[in-house]
Amino acid sequence: MPIQRALLAVSAAARRPGGVVLLSLCGEEDESPLLVPQGASLASALDLLTAVHPAYEWTVRDGVVNVLPRQQKFAVMNVLIGRFEWDTTDRVHLSIGRLSQVPRVRQFLRGTGVVEAIQQVSLFGRLRRTANGVAVPPPRGQRYVVENAPLVTVLNAIVASYQNAVWYYEEGICSGAKTYRFSVHETGAR
Repeated sequence: MPIQRALLAVSAAARRPGGVVLLSLCGEEDESPLLVPQGASLASALDLLTAVHPAYEWTVRDGVVNVLPRQQKFAVMNVLIGRFEWDTTDRVHLSIGRLSQVPRVRQFLRGTGVVEAIQQVSLFGRLRRTANGVAVPPPRGQRYVVENAPLVTVLNAIVASYQNAVWYYEEGICSGAKTYRFSVHETGAR
């Protein structure tokens, strides 16, 4: 099972938000099995995940499970974000998408020669609630602000605020081209 799907499954079972940084090589798809025993603790499940994927290590930062490469450090995760605001009325993928477009992040990545990969965009949104045929506005979400924090901290704060998501940062190398992609998956209901 690819590490991103494995972390998504572990995070969903533990009802914890998560994040993963990964490097993918052209055409490489890891299908190592991950069988977590029923009732295993979060730490046991993560130890098993990193045993199956030994190039990675796990940590918990501010309540968010992070799975990161052991050897290769991705400097983009340390890019300092001056100020970032979001509101949980928006879908989590919109908040992560806005963060990935922060000029400081884009400039840093451009400077390293990594270009943005084609993004997978969800065209489905929440259905509008109605009462007596009139659209009811969505409930107001919580508003958050993070200032002067590294990118990884802001990513973690976003998924923690939604409580049900795992963020991904992926760099790919294929035919000499280096690409990056930010994405997020929801693990279920809040």
